[in-house]
Amino acid sequence: MSTGPGRPKKNSVDRKALILEAARASFASAGYDRTTIRDIAETASVDPKLVMHYFGSKQQLFASAIEMPAGIQNLFTVLAASPQAEWGTKIADLAWFGADATRDRTMIGLIRAAASEPKAAEQLRDFYVQNVLLRLVQSLKVDAPELRAVTLSSLFIGLAFSRHIVGVQDAIAIDRDAQRQLVAQLIQTILTVPLAR
Repeated sequence: MSTGPGRPKKNSVDRKALILEAARASFASAGYDRTTIRDIAETASVDPKLVMHYFGSKQQLFASAIEMPAGIQNLFTVLAASPQAEWGTKIADLAWFGADATRDRTMIGLIRAAASEPKAAEQLRDFYVQNVLLRLVQSLKVDAPELRAVTLSSLFIGLAFSRHIVGVQDAIAIDRDAQRQLVAQLIQTILTVPLAR
């Protein structure tokens, strides 16, 4: 059976994976508003109708394209296996300073999309609360885990926005290792500092 114009000779699973990868790249580079189904289809070398067949709408495609970065997934294992005194350094290395271009691209796309489209922000919030925040709260064997988890999330989102969207680090030369140490200290403080009663 021949494929239609612009459709690769791949099975349906392969085509769906190609569409998702193209969508993640487009959301990261163009943001939610400027990403179009036609552009995603062109990048994936499929017909736009096939994108709609699999996902129904751009909103549903965005929700499907959200994935948890590997560094964040590893964070829960680190919390369970590492002494509390090492949390800051281990988490900084895994979730922020590890060399993972795919993770960075995913984070950029999610932040840009959520900032420009309320529906995308709602979808990202729901995914994040269920898959990251609640798991982080359950992993923290400390007091006020909800407060600490939300504060840690704010730190990571702020760092990602500053580095990748605003480009502060491109404008100001900083010592990356010194920043890593500072971020590790901030994480350690957020997760373990005694809270005033």
